[in-house]
Amino acid sequence: MHIYYLFLSHCDRHGLFTRPFIKISLFIGICLISGLKAQAQFNSDNIGYGEPASNYGIKFGLATDIPLGNLKSIYKAGTSIDANFMKYWGNFTFGAGIGYRSFSPKHESEDLIADDGSGYSTSTGSITYQNFSSVILMASAVYNFNLSRRAVLFAGLNAGQYFSSYGYSITSTDGSYDEEGSTSAESQSYIAPKLGLGFRLPNNFQLDVEARYNVFFTPLTYSYNTWSGSSSSSGTVYNSFAAGVSLSYRFP
Repeated sequence: MHIYYLFLSHCDRHGLFTRPFIKISLFIGICLISGLKAQAQFNSDNIGYGEPASNYGIKFGLATDIPLGNLKSIYKAGTSIDANFMKYWGNFTFGAGIGYRSFSPKHESEDLIADDGSGYSTSTGSITYQNFSSVILMASAVYNFNLSRRAVLFAGLNAGQYFSSYGYSITSTDGSYDEEGSTSAESQSYIAPKLGLGFRLPNNFQLDVEARYNVFFTPLTYSYNTWSGSSSSSGTVYNSFAAGVSLSYRFP
């Protein structure tokens, strides 16, 4: 423990705590080290909380999902829900489930602005966005560090597939370039590292508080133009941050 405090003092003198990445890394590292120490103590005590239960259960989650990257300028935070079937194996918990998440536009419509040729900006029309909604099929895996009889720290990963629908509508002031576009059930690969705390309740229930960083993307595709000899690639990456709670029940 003395070495640990010496390390923190050294970092503070050199201003390392002012760097966000190092702050986050240290926080996660300290949480994991504390979890490992508590896990060892928990295992040595061999004491659990609640009644003996089976290796299967169900879990329901609710979270606030905040769009990031190229989504945040158009959409506001939305709500995500999910339901999972769980498998418990030692300190690991695995899940398979389905979820739904929807982002709504920040504004009903936005003006399209262009230079009128004399250095002034003028509105040439407006664009209206539809909701960005996704059905999610996913699998999950976490490792649980028992902090006490009733508390657990867990870290893991979600992975799966998004099926997203979204669209837009453009209306020009002179009617010269009205346009509509929509995408229905676009398939997007999905991955999300997550970290959270769980609190064991009586009768095999557990309440979890977790945060996750979602990354969902369309596959990268390549095209080659035989006439020009040029090639191009396309693919879109979206991301968001979600924080929420879930309630699980482990079958007796």
